[in-house]
Amino acid sequence: MTPLELNEIRERVRVVSERIQPLLAPVSGLSKRNAPAHLWLGVREIFGDEWRVRAQPSSVLRFIDWIAAHPNADYGAWPKQPEYRDGTFSERLF
Repeated sequence: MTPLELNEIRERVRVVSERIQPLLAPVSGLSKRNAPAHLWLGVREIFGDEWRVRAQPSSVLRFIDWIAAHPNADYGAWPKQPEYRDGTFSERLF
């Protein structure tokens, strides 16, 4: 991703985090939910650890917008498939 695309994603995460923070349901073991961590964890869960290289920025933004509309939903409930850039997967033996 280009620095411009990453900045757009970071800004969207910041805006959505501020909006959903009061909406997050409590979780046992946590004194307070962390909305930015919730969003970044979701991005990693859906798009993988190498999301900055592999994921289409538009797909990441759609996922963030989905979390904004469904702040307490499980990440796996996202109804779309992640979109990846062509040529970003390398073959691995294992």
